[in-house]
Amino acid sequence: MNNPSQHEQPSVKARTMADALKWVSGGFALFKSDVGTWVKTIVVGFCIMIAMGMIPVLGSVASMLLTYVWIGGLMLGCHAVYEGKSFDIKYLFAGFNTNLLKLVQLSVITGLASLFVMSLVFSPENYEAALNIEQLSQAEAEAFMQDFLVKFLFVMLLMLPLIMASWFAPALIVFHNMSVFSAMRASIDACAKNVMPFLLYGLVTTAMYIAALIPLFLGLLVVLPVIVASIYMSYRDIFLTSDSAHSMSFEA
Repeated sequence: MNNPSQHEQPSVKARTMADALKWVSGGFALFKSDVGTWVKTIVVGFCIMIAMGMIPVLGSVASMLLTYVWIGGLMLGCHAVYEGKSFDIKYLFAGFNTNLLKLVQLSVITGLASLFVMSLVFSPENYEAALNIEQLSQAEAEAFMQDFLVKFLFVMLLMLPLIMASWFAPALIVFHNMSVFSAMRASIDACAKNVMPFLLYGLVTTAMYIAALIPLFLGLLVVLPVIVASIYMSYRDIFLTSDSAHSMSFEA
């Protein structure tokens, strides 16, 4: 199989809802090819994020800057497995060697946009009330939760274009050397042309994520790599002229 970067400029194709299930099953196939290494990679990633979170201010800034650096690296790892190679923990850091600046720029743009959206909806008073909710009366607490739910849904609505813009952008950057804004536009186009498949995909992966939280969050060690790998599989299916999900067969 060819490296995606060897293809001509990727073109967006519309897929069916059935293909959304293939993305998830394909992601699981990539994961089960080397479960142990995938789990170790996720654990190391968690530890790094926790360590950065312990550093005041700078840790949060670093986390924001590196968000899509990690994801870009894992996309490269998914491609390696798809090509029949072994997955390795080194792919968690592969984004540092492949279009690092663009991945950081993508992280900054999405991070700042997210903060801006949050600031439009949630005021400092909301955060203070959330921290002291146990001091509110039952009626006040219920009113607060209702208000919070409405604002949360509004935030999700505002965040939807940002999620669409960033969903495929890391893969398009690392595999096709696209500019940040070109990758974001292409990602939006792909999501817009595949609304129904992504609706089903979102329902399935959300259910998987919720189920993963039940056993002391341990299920995330399986669900997170499967979701990451499914993003790669959907990227191949939607953007690449050949090796689409309609003709692909991956056996781990």
